[in-house]
Amino acid sequence: MSFIRDSFSFKYACGSAVTLLAIFSALSVSADPIQLWTGGTVPASAELEAVTGMTFRVIKEYEPEMDGYSFLHGVALCWHKERLYSSFGHNKGAENTASEEARGRYSDDDGATWSDVFTISPGDGNLAVSHGVFLSEGGTLWSFNGAFTNDFQQTHTRAYILNESTGAWQPQGVVVADGFWPMQKPLKMDDGNWIMSGMRADKGLPVTGDLPAVAISHGDDLTQWDLVVIPCDPSVSVSSVWGESTVIVDGSNICNISRWGGSAYALASFSTDYGRTWTPTRASNMPMTTSKPYTGMLSTGQRYLVCTTTADSGSKRYPLTIAVSEPGESSFSKVFLIRHALFPEGPGESDANAALSYPYAVEKDGKLYVGYSNNGDRSGNINSAEMAVIPVAFLDVLNKSAIFPAVDDTFFYNDPAWLTANWGVRSDMAVGFNGVDKPYRGLLRFDLSSLRTECSIVKSCEIKLTVTSTDKVTPALGDFDVKLFLLDNANSGWVQGTKNAAVAGIGESCWSYREYDTAGWSGGPGIGSSASSAGIRTLLNSVTIDVDTIAVGSTLTFIIDSPEGLSALNDWTQGSPNPGFLLTTDESSAGRNALFFGTHENSNESSRPVLRIVTAPKAVVGTRLFVK
Repeated sequence: MSFIRDSFSFKYACGSAVTLLAIFSALSVSADPIQLWTGGTVPASAELEAVTGMTFRVIKEYEPEMDGYSFLHGVALCWHKERLYSSFGHNKGAENTASEEARGRYSDDDGATWSDVFTISPGDGNLAVSHGVFLSEGGTLWSFNGAFTNDFQQTHTRAYILNESTGAWQPQGVVVADGFWPMQKPLKMDDGNWIMSGMRADKGLPVTGDLPAVAISHGDDLTQWDLVVIPCDPSVSVSSVWGESTVIVDGSNICNISRWGGSAYALASFSTDYGRTWTPTRASNMPMTTSKPYTGMLSTGQRYLVCTTTADSGSKRYPLTIAVSEPGESSFSKVFLIRHALFPEGPGESDANAALSYPYAVEKDGKLYVGYSNNGDRSGNINSAEMAVIPVAFLDVLNKSAIFPAVDDTFFYNDPAWLTANWGVRSDMAVGFNGVDKPYRGLLRFDLSSLRTECSIVKSCEIKLTVTSTDKVTPALGDFDVKLFLLDNANSGWVQGTKNAAVAGIGESCWSYREYDTAGWSGGPGIGSSASSAGIRTLLNSVTIDVDTIAVGSTLTFIIDSPEGLSALNDWTQGSPNPGFLLTTDESSAGRNALFFGTHENSNESSRPVLRIVTAPKAVVGTRLFVK
């Protein structure tokens, strides 16, 4: 049986249970903000540091002309037996009406592609079943979904189990009644019970307030849950709360963070007895838009909060951010950018006012998978479903980010008429095939010597190139790869040059010579286009070009995270020879397939190549060294 407990009591006792989290100040009823944030001035949207190495996926496009569905909301994610599952609420009619359905997709390639949409539950008559949460436990995949009757009356939670033989979702009935809608996956607590955070909606029930709430299981019986509703502090009007909430579990101590409609700040409440009793929820000092948040504990020991946390966003649901703590700390102290509303590099929808909302996150193999809704240029929750994949290692609060422009960039060309030509001052570089056996190959170098005196190491790196012309792309020849190679130190003497389609000057680089016309390339004219070519140290990364969608302004991002690549970057910061990078394509086409990218001479600053690195403090034996 489920029951409602409006818990106003809070147990104080001796020992660790009472020392909930000293950083949160007094837990007495007070209007003073709870100190969830201790990182100094919260950054404005334009000041946010983006996480290095992120990739983005589209889970479900907004395509009513194809499937008839307009409303989509509440993305959930779960890894189950090496398959990534997603779910969402879907409706051909309006939000929170009886035609709402619980649906989803799965991916077997890390979210690059997705299955056809499956249905968890289509509802029944005036019963709607909508978005929910997943749990993979004991070899079984569970889905706990918010459900209601008619127009959002008598909310409750229903459970389903996936039959992996048939693909059908088997109903387990109502598992939490009395208004509960789950918003976060169940988390196992040290007392043997599971806790599932969400909200208690009051419409159609003899209660007042859409308040934050949790459901607590009866051990491992996932069909029996007790409902605990978290009350409001007198400083918070019950009518101002839309209590979609999320929890962070630390032994018997639990922090609940909830959406507040009354102001763009997070509400917070605490329990020291595994969620059975709570302090009344009240305002924190943590800016957070009026949208569902999602929290958790990373494998690094850091707490995280995904929502919109900036100094200037207010109630706008952009940009999408992730706030993190230091390992083992209880308060958040750094905010990273996941993505802005305007996101022309894609994938995903891009609009200056797009709402990026209702996040959900799950960690696996060092990556945090963050699902979210995106309404593009539409109003309301008429969304597509998208996902960001974040390398957890790059969420360290002590990391620093720096951006470097290219200092040298040029290209050379294998054509009898151009073997000694130099293009050093051209505003763009060509990479690819201009015809059979006529490749263009590009060269890039960045100066990292300014980091020489810092007590830090390069932890990650990404290079961004912007397309300036697609005139030499032939769609009929198919997709192709652009490859980024690390050059061997033997080729570090190349010189960008001062020409634009003219014979190289003394010492300048061209196809035939590293330094015209006295020194050849290690590896021979043109160096080569594979990792096994002499003069090339290793392949760092490659990006596949979709010939049907590539356009002027598209951005290619090359992530450098291999030990060999990072070792070279760290060597360059200390003054070692810097040969830079070689850009090629797979050079397998029988005709023209080449792209042009902006160089550092390009008049459009946004088209110039940039290298962004993240550095971390060097480890010092016996001392923790902070680099501010």
